[in-house]
Amino acid sequence: MASPRNRRHLVVQTAPAAEPYTPHARKISPETFARPADRQQHAASLQAALSVAERESRASRQAQPITVHGATPGVYVQFDSPPGVELKIESLDDKRKGIDVVAVRTTHLEPQQPAIQRATVFVPNGQLKHFVTRFEQYSQEQTKKGEPRHKEAIDRIAALRRATLRALWTDAEDIFPAEQEDVWWEIWLRRHDGRELERLHEFADAAGFEIGARRLAFVDRMVVLARATALQLAGSVDVLNDLAELRRAKTGAARFDDAAATEQAGWVDELRGRTTPCGDGALWIWSAELVSRSPERERRSHSHRRGDHPTVYKWNDARDARARGALAEGRARATGANTGETSRHSLLLR
Repeated sequence: MASPRNRRHLVVQTAPAAEPYTPHARKISPETFARPADRQQHAASLQAALSVAERESRASRQAQPITVHGATPGVYVQFDSPPGVELKIESLDDKRKGIDVVAVRTTHLEPQQPAIQRATVFVPNGQLKHFVTRFEQYSQEQTKKGEPRHKEAIDRIAALRRATLRALWTDAEDIFPAEQEDVWWEIWLRRHDGRELERLHEFADAAGFEIGARRLAFVDRMVVLARATALQLAGSVDVLNDLAELRRAKTGAARFDDAAATEQAGWVDELRGRTTPCGDGALWIWSAELVSRSPERERRSHSHRRGDHPTVYKWNDARDARARGALAEGRARATGANTGETSRHSLLLR
């Protein structure tokens, strides 16, 4: 039986009518940018850079004292686009050959210049010929329309090089850890044979850093936490074929949920000590650095500082949820200008 035509919240006043389909006019204009003036020279330059990347990767891998059983040897290659142009990402990927685009990001080489796009690609040993063949076809062959083969893909590659640890970084540029800075990282692993975590643990044991107990699994990625320096992780690019992305780990609610009851009570006491109560029907908004130090140190450091109490807004109509929400959103955006992993912003409606 057909469903009723009208609903309590949806009423259609007129009867339906059939109309012939007319597609919208679509004008597809090719993207314009400064393409290489000499395709043979451009192809030769990319081939030479690829050979350098292969030699550097082989030499670095041979100098690496750590060996991980079951890891597929290969090279991570970083492709750069011209300024203001996007790479043709799908052309850099070929899963059948084990070639995998693992990280993509945009960055500014110069503050006033358009951004470039960077893609980091894992290429197993023996599969660099995939790109060499394409460069040769681009240089020597033409399509039926008289265009160089793979023109749209290779015209968009301005440079390539062997990727380093930083090429896997997809977080904000300014928070990449210093070489000897011991921090928690998010390590995103490529899921492909089920032994990714085992290999990471083997590398961590040899390099001397800690792997967190928790993990988050997606269809093609697994995210784990690791406490290490950039120097300790640097060798993983030469040894592991499982790396996809790196980010700085953020402090979430799990840290507080998993804390002992006495520690949780300490956080509550610390917050209570710098909170000014207000009456009913008021909106409380505050910004507090809750996780930068221990509760006891925070209590001492805040005891003589101004500006630590919440800003209190009196609200005449506590039922006006829309207005309260708008104010809360505006305040949250304003306080969002504070940066750093220790900043936390809280809202409480009463």
